[in-house]
Amino acid sequence: MTHSLPQYPKLRPVEVTPIVRNGRKVLAVHDPTRLSEGAVVVTKDLAYVLQLMDGQHSLLDIRAAYLRTFGTFLFEEQLANLVRALDEHLLLDNERFAAYRQCVEAEFRNAPVRESAHAGQSYPAQPAELRQLLQGYCEAGILADLPFAPEMLKGCVVPHIDLRAGGPSYGSAYRLLAAAGPIDLFVVLGTCHLPPASPSAVCRHKQRFPHPAGGGSYGWRVYARAGVSVG
Repeated sequence: MTHSLPQYPKLRPVEVTPIVRNGRKVLAVHDPTRLSEGAVVVTKDLAYVLQLMDGQHSLLDIRAAYLRTFGTFLFEEQLANLVRALDEHLLLDNERFAAYRQCVEAEFRNAPVRESAHAGQSYPAQPAELRQLLQGYCEAGILADLPFAPEMLKGCVVPHIDLRAGGPSYGSAYRLLAAAGPIDLFVVLGTCHLPPASPSAVCRHKQRFPHPAGGGSYGWRVYARAGVSVG
């Protein structure tokens, strides 16, 4: 399906990463939310154009600004190709992206299971292999000299980092939890890599969160109450 070219393109919040392609330094523009995959690769002069895609500058305005800044023409077809590429990668804030996001969110809400996003990437996807890895981290964990008995433990703050880099820290933390004795309920608070719309975020949908290593469940009543109390 062909979409008409927006005359006042508006770029969504994006991340721009320097890369080298074919021996040339360029920039990869991608979606930090990962709602859309892939990236649009641009040269540094075209990266300047991105800041003008605010929904207030027309395509003609952008070409004029480019001429004033670089002293050379940005041809109409060059800019059109860039805008099309951004649109194809769902990096423009427009009706096409809004419809796509609505579909993704509906699919997420209706899914009975919330699958692990990084299984097979940051840690093994196979349960047996993952259990072995986690067991190794816990066995290597260090139980530091504590000024209190482990059974007095009320909470545990663990660094938020990729398991591949933070495995030893996780092992020490969860070995301490194991020493604290049987625990009936865990309330796990995490962080967000992107600014949320509110200070806290709770998923209120009755999805199961299966652990790649197997087992695990959560108390829906407590979970739902938490969602209501934090907004």
